[in-house]
Amino acid sequence: MDWVWKAMLTALSVVVLTRVGQRAGRQVAGMLAALPTTTGPSLLWLADEHGSAFAAHSAIASVGACAMLAAFALAYAHAARRRGALAALGIALGACAIAALPATAASVSLASSAGLALAAVAIASRALPRGLPEALGAAPLPASVCGLMSGALAGLAAAASPVLGSLGSGILASMPVTGAALAANAHVARGAGGARHFLGGYVRGLFARAAFGAVFALGVSPCGAWVAAGLASLAAMALAMVGPRAGTAANAR
Repeated sequence: MDWVWKAMLTALSVVVLTRVGQRAGRQVAGMLAALPTTTGPSLLWLADEHGSAFAAHSAIASVGACAMLAAFALAYAHAARRRGALAALGIALGACAIAALPATAASVSLASSAGLALAAVAIASRALPRGLPEALGAAPLPASVCGLMSGALAGLAAAASPVLGSLGSGILASMPVTGAALAANAHVARGAGGARHFLGGYVRGLFARAAFGAVFALGVSPCGAWVAAGLASLAAMALAMVGPRAGTAANAR
């Protein structure tokens, strides 16, 4: 039953980050949603239960999974121009599932996984639509709902890891549960423009997410899971601080 409290801890962290993001604006919320709030705890649980080698392979898979999340964000932003939140969400999740194939294939090594992730995130950053209008809509879902969804995913990843293996566990722990919920929230509340602002921050945050997975994969065996997670968090935070500046420069152009 360890997966129960693991799911609860993950849900709590997502609720806190979601509320911070809601107060700070949609782009900041997007960046926070892209951070490994589900993946990070899941990798620690996997290291504790299955050893450092298993967790390292899962971390490599989580880096490749950033390509899936970039595909999700790009598909959602374009679908939101003409479709409602539910339809856009279905299209985006379909794109995410398709991108799981190259992400899985690239996860044989950290170099190939990181190369795919960086290429996909860079393409998504350039290809996101611009100038989409915002419009007032319904109230968004509460942060507790997003937290429960993310916690359920973390618990599922921990419970299913013996069956899924290291690769499957890393991919499952990286699914865009929080991003999907908050993108749909922004779409419902502020229209296509609201979703675009959120997803712009989300895509920039994927660089930090990939850095976390890469540093964790390299550090978990020689340093241990908790030290590796600390170093990975520092790397992710350093890249996340660059995100708002990059976003300002992009908006200026």
